[in-house]
Amino acid sequence: IFIEVLPQVSEGRRITLVTCLL
Repeated sequence: IFIEVLPQVSEGRRITLVTCLL
């Protein structure tokens, strides 16, 4: 789900990685 939050945004991908870790 977090990956679908901001898949097009490059910075969003970074946040997605952080969310995945969290």
